[in-house]
Amino acid sequence: MTTALGHPTQDEAGKPQRILVINAKGGCGKTTIATNLAAALHAQSAHTLVVDFDPQGSASEWLQLRAASPQGEIPALSALRHEVSVSRCWLLPLPPGTQWVIMDAPAALHGVELQKLVHEADILIIPVMPSPIDIEAMVHFIKDLFFIAKVRQQSIPMAIIANRVKTNTIIFRTLQKFLQALRIPVIAVLRDSQDYIHAFEQGLALVDLPAGVNEREAIQWRHILEWVKSRSNV
Repeated sequence: MTTALGHPTQDEAGKPQRILVINAKGGCGKTTIATNLAAALHAQSAHTLVVDFDPQGSASEWLQLRAASPQGEIPALSALRHEVSVSRCWLLPLPPGTQWVIMDAPAALHGVELQKLVHEADILIIPVMPSPIDIEAMVHFIKDLFFIAKVRQQSIPMAIIANRVKTNTIIFRTLQKFLQALRIPVIAVLRDSQDYIHAFEQGLALVDLPAGVNEREAIQWRHILEWVKSRSNV
């Protein structure tokens, strides 16, 4: 039995894996990544929970739409609705049997709040978009992760997802060079596809669309799942 979010009792076989989808910059696709990851795990019969920390409540909106869809409800907690601070959000009550906790982290995290949130996570996933502003913001965010949150010393698995990419552009090649220099694994390159928007509007995810609709993206999501599972105890 689990008594609090991310804090299992000693007799529990395996604790829930807490995946933090995070980037200090807003608009990089954290909610899209978090909801699609939750749906992909849910489709494999994994007991998954989404924690929404977005002030706009985008993930909560998607979850409400999903509850009315044939794919079935995914449990969720709105940290803002519970009036819980960022640093204490992992202490929210957790439904029994939860295997994965996916947090859609707030933007503009820094300092002590960033440090506390990151240190309670088991896996970090960082979306980044191919634009000069996003790349510059990523430089500062990675510095904060290394020097403030000290993720390397804590040995927290972390990976990058290049998001909303147009692969035949100069800025994407610039992003590629930048990511290679970071020496952090890039586990997927997701295109700027309308399929994500159409799926979101129905409470669905890419994994819920008919086979073959966007096979290239489906391959990328298989890479994401393989990496996540290889870093977990589930």
